[in-house]
Amino acid sequence: MQYGIAILPTREIQEFADSWRRRYDPYYDKIVPHLTVREREEMDESRLAEAVHQLERTVARFAPFSLLFNRVSTFYPVTNTLYLAPERPETVIELHHAVCQGPLSLESPKYVYTPHITIAQEMSPDELHDLYGRLRMMRFDLKMDVHEIHLFERAEDGRWSIRQSFALGG
Repeated sequence: MQYGIAILPTREIQEFADSWRRRYDPYYDKIVPHLTVREREEMDESRLAEAVHQLERTVARFAPFSLLFNRVSTFYPVTNTLYLAPERPETVIELHHAVCQGPLSLESPKYVYTPHITIAQEMSPDELHDLYGRLRMMRFDLKMDVHEIHLFERAEDGRWSIRQSFALGG
């Protein structure tokens, strides 16, 4: 089964992201808006147990923290993706590096880790540039406090759900 590790944003941020995802994200109905901490991977029960133990150790070292999303950015030309970007991503990057140790280390990541919440993906270049042009002029300040991270599992139908949550600070 596939598992991934993510932070869930507040309801306000989820609704803001979903207002764009409904039309521009083909995975809208498969997973809620989220901020990936570690990319997904296939795990058997033994590997899953090691991952859970790693997550328990890691979250104990991190205090809750705040994030502010105030702009839209893009991964173009690597992928035709638009996302909400946090103003100060350093703590999430530190969390990512801490999670990706030991049994959860990544041998060769596909991309440089960039904390974000996807709002549009798999669009044509013209559609991406048109939407990005409109969204980057928007002004918003979406704040959230991060108190926990979640281990998600992917069901047979492709939908993702929370398997277990891990509170920061123990």
